[in-house]
Amino acid sequence: MLCIPILGPSFAEAQKQIQTASKLDCAVELRLDLFTSVQPREIRKLTESCVNPLIFTLRPESQGGFFKGDHNSRLDLIREIAALSPTSIPIYIDLEYDTPIDFIKQLKQDHPHVCVILSYHNFQETPENLESILAMLKEKPAEIYKFSAMTNSVIDALRLLEFQQNGGNNLAAMGMGPFGYITRVLGKIKGSRLVYASLNDSLQTASGQISAEVLLDTYRFRSQTSSTTIYGLIGLPTNKSFGNLFHNAMYGDVGLGSVYLKMDVKPDELADFFPLAKKLDFQGLSVTMPLKENILPWISEMDSISKEIGAVNTISIQNGELLGFNTDGFGAIEAIEEVEELSGKTILVLGAGGAAKAIVYTAKQRGAHVIVLNRTVEKADWLAETMGCTAGRLENAQEYFLEGVDIVVNCTPESMPIDKNIPLGNALVMDMRNIPVETEFLLNAKKQGCRVIYGYQMYVYQALKQIEIWFGVKQEKSAPVAKKIIQGILNQVKR
Repeated sequence: MLCIPILGPSFAEAQKQIQTASKLDCAVELRLDLFTSVQPREIRKLTESCVNPLIFTLRPESQGGFFKGDHNSRLDLIREIAALSPTSIPIYIDLEYDTPIDFIKQLKQDHPHVCVILSYHNFQETPENLESILAMLKEKPAEIYKFSAMTNSVIDALRLLEFQQNGGNNLAAMGMGPFGYITRVLGKIKGSRLVYASLNDSLQTASGQISAEVLLDTYRFRSQTSSTTIYGLIGLPTNKSFGNLFHNAMYGDVGLGSVYLKMDVKPDELADFFPLAKKLDFQGLSVTMPLKENILPWISEMDSISKEIGAVNTISIQNGELLGFNTDGFGAIEAIEEVEELSGKTILVLGAGGAAKAIVYTAKQRGAHVIVLNRTVEKADWLAETMGCTAGRLENAQEYFLEGVDIVVNCTPESMPIDKNIPLGNALVMDMRNIPVETEFLLNAKKQGCRVIYGYQMYVYQALKQIEIWFGVKQEKSAPVAKKIIQGILNQVKR
C-alpha cells in the first residue's frame, strides 16, 4: 500500500493535500501531530473527503513526532479519533511500540473496524538485532508491524530489505536517510505492507523519503510485483549518473518487468554488499568508479576484454555466481565511429582507469594508434606495455597535439584535465562524463571549433549492451527507443 503523509499544518492545507493524493489513488496518512490544532469536528470533515485507506498518526516527541501533550491526553485524543473514523474505507491508527497493551486491546474491541499499525523507530542506526525487535513488537496485537530505522550505509539498507523479505506479510520495514531510499523503491517487491512517499520534496516526513511521482513514474510502482527483477548501479558517487532514469524508462518501454536503482558503495563494503545482493536476488549490476577494478576478486568468470584490461563495468548474477563484462569500450567506440572511423587514426586517451583501459583495448581492436596520458605515468606505462600503445604524462599533453591527434577522449573525473590554452587542432573531442552535459572540456573544444561527442552518446551504447547481456534484447530493437528516452532525460537535466 502506497501512503502519502498529509502534513497540514492547517485543515485547509490538509484538504488540498488530500485532494492531490486522491488523484494519485494512494492511501493517506494524517500526521495530526504536525497540525496546528487537532479538532475532532475538522478531522471528521477531512475523513469525509477520503476515498482510499486512511491512517491516523499522532506521534509524540519521544518517538520523533511533534505532539507536545502528555501521554494520557494523547491516548484520549486517539480514542476520539477512532470514534470519528468512517467505516466505508479501511482505517488504520499508527501507535508506538511502547503503547500499553491494554489500551490497544480496548481500542480494537471498541472499534473493530479500526486496524492497528504498531511502530518502532530508531533515528540513529539500523540495529543488529532486527529479528528480536520484531519479536518484541509481536507481543502486542496489530495488523501491521512498522519498522523504521536510520540507514548509515547501503549495507544497512540492504539488511533492512532482507529483514523485510524474511519478516512475513504483516511487516513494513523502511530506512531513513539518503541510503534508505532503496528500501522504498524495493519495499513492495520485498513484501512491505506500507511504502511511504511524499507529495513533493518539501513535504517529507522522514529523511530519504522520495516523492510519489518519482516512485510511480520512474520506478513504475504500480506494476511492481514479487516477481519484479532487480538491477542497479554501484560506485561512489552515483549522484551524477542518470542510469536510474534511463534503465527504468527502457525497461518500461521494452516491456521488461524489472527495476534499476543507484547505490553508493565503498570499496571496503563489497565483502558485505555482494552476499546481501545475492540474498535479495539482484540479477545484474552496472559498476562505475572506483569499483571497476576492486570488484575483480568477487567475479567468477569474465569476458575476454575484462580479463585483458582487468576491469569490469557490468555484472550478471546467475545461480549465485558473478559474471563480469565490460561495455565501456564498446560504448565509446560506437559513439566515435558514428562520426569518424577509427582505423588508422590517432586517439589520445586522457586517464588510465577502468574506462580508459576499455577504450584503449577496443580502439586497438578497431585499428587505431593509441596514446595514453595520465598524471601517474606508471599506470599509463602499464597500459602501453600490456596493449601495445604509447604512454606519457598528462602535463605533457601539448606536445602530442602538436604532433597531430585525430581523436581525444577524457576519461578522467576532472572538468578540464589539460591546459585550456592547448590548441586542439581538428581533433574530434569526447568526454566520458554525463553530467553536466556540456562539460568545461567540451565547451573549450567547441570554442576552438572542434567537433564533440557527449558522454551521454557513449552511455547509451554501453547501457544497451548491458541490457543485451542481462535480457537478450538486441540493440537493433532497443536503439530507437533509447535515443528517444535519452533526449527526454537531457531535457530534464538541462532544466
